[in-house]
Amino acid sequence: MRYPLVALLLAQAAPAHAQTEASQGLKRSGLYGWGLGLELPMVGLTTGAAEHSRVGWGYALGAAVSYEFTPHWLGRLMVSGGATSGARARVRYLENVAAGERTYTHQAADWLSVETGLGVAYLFRNSERPWAPYVGGDVLFNFAGYNFHFDKSLANLEERDQGDVLARCTGDVCESTIHDGLGFGWAAGIRGGVRLELASWLSTQSELALVYTRTGREQISNTVDNREVETAREDVWLMRWTFSVRLGL
Repeated sequence: MRYPLVALLLAQAAPAHAQTEASQGLKRSGLYGWGLGLELPMVGLTTGAAEHSRVGWGYALGAAVSYEFTPHWLGRLMVSGGATSGARARVRYLENVAAGERTYTHQAADWLSVETGLGVAYLFRNSERPWAPYVGGDVLFNFAGYNFHFDKSLANLEERDQGDVLARCTGDVCESTIHDGLGFGWAAGIRGGVRLELASWLSTQSELALVYTRTGREQISNTVDNREVETAREDVWLMRWTFSVRLGL
């Protein structure tokens, strides 16, 4: 009875041992196995939600340089940007200058952002399959905010002759100078996706990311100074889906 039992135990242990050997045989990706990669282009869609505003829908673009420290751990330096349309954002200004009374209104806008930063990800790689899911996170420095399209109700806040402004208003929107409320800040995000290895030097990635940032009170351009026309402080959550091609060495 001893020998059949030993044989059975060995048979059960063999797959686990083989799997361990396979995992130990994993190598960093790339043409030369260096683990260095260029993710270009990164293209996709972006939308989101804000505390007091509507972000709208738009596009996302970017590129990244990545390095695999091990077959499972990867770091990257990225640059990305994007814009949306159909946003509606809060504008804060002095309604009564003498009394210092402030009020809020919501105006049509576009969300704009440019960011750069560092990230890390963990790849659930297996030598027996060409694809690997991954999860990761990023810490980013950004320049972001809203580009506003004032309607007639705010024509008197524009930095020019009021009669000229009213003459250029058609329908509900004024055809006037750009009114941007952009500023520098930071962002942090989490992401997950799947990498598909097509060759040692070529792979594709599909990724979904959730990014948090906070807008500050930024002076909106081309407005009357004494009315203190500003953006509102608010939390913004952006959701991005991107597809990228990775070339590796």
